[in-house]
Amino acid sequence: MFNPYLAVIITTIIWGSAGVFIKYLDLPPTTIAFFRLFIPAIILYPYFKLKKVNLFRENLKLIFLVSLIEVISFLFYFISYENTSVANAVTILYTWPIFAIIFSFVFLKENITGRVIFALLLAFTGVAIIYIGSGFSFSDKDFIGITSMLVSAALSGITIIIFKRLTGAHTIFEIIFYQTFMGAIVFFPFLFINRPFPAAWQFILGFIYALLIGLLAYIPYYFGLKHLKASIVSSISYLEVVSGILFGVLLLHEALTLNVIIGGVLIAGSTLLIKNSYAKV
Repeated sequence: MFNPYLAVIITTIIWGSAGVFIKYLDLPPTTIAFFRLFIPAIILYPYFKLKKVNLFRENLKLIFLVSLIEVISFLFYFISYENTSVANAVTILYTWPIFAIIFSFVFLKENITGRVIFALLLAFTGVAIIYIGSGFSFSDKDFIGITSMLVSAALSGITIIIFKRLTGAHTIFEIIFYQTFMGAIVFFPFLFINRPFPAAWQFILGFIYALLIGLLAYIPYYFGLKHLKASIVSSISYLEVVSGILFGVLLLHEALTLNVIIGGVLIAGSTLLIKNSYAKV
């Protein structure tokens, strides 16, 4: 049997390469969003039709809500990579578990322990340190990029709560389709509105990026999830931050600042602290 630990590690490395793909594509955020969402949706839809799966059989309001949130989240996600380094973007991206905890407390009335509150403070201290390294200017590109990813992470925190309601009645590939189908429609016109129009090599790279990151990477990930505890998979997933930063440094020659290192350690540590706290409940 294929090693489940290696399967999850492979996935994190693939996901960690997303920033490099986005930087190399060098296209407007809405054009990249089209590739990222359209390709998985257009591949999955015929598959479901062939299997005669009724995609909209139940939970219609939740499905359309989560798809709409994903559209906005992906837009801010790509705006982030357009304006800041891969290291900044991928580090801030991993604040999404923090937001999921906060929204679970606000909307689902889940309990928060003192240990979790400490972890939340630790995480936002990490975010503040990264902000300090970029400067607090609304015209500063790093500030715009970090803030955009923070918005994307917060929206992802909301979608995680909604997905908890959907996973019992829908398969993972159905959920991927729900994440992408509305965005595929919304961002399609921007392929022709935006300038420059993608060159042939950008179409090919965009297709590879969307297929690899948005679809194929989930296969080893859920293989690992099937054979390992969720807490172990979540912990290994933080290698995405490490691989993303390494890709940025090695392939894009980005500088790795002390603020990002310290902030990233605080954010990762706080999230692991939260997961360990809930694992013991």
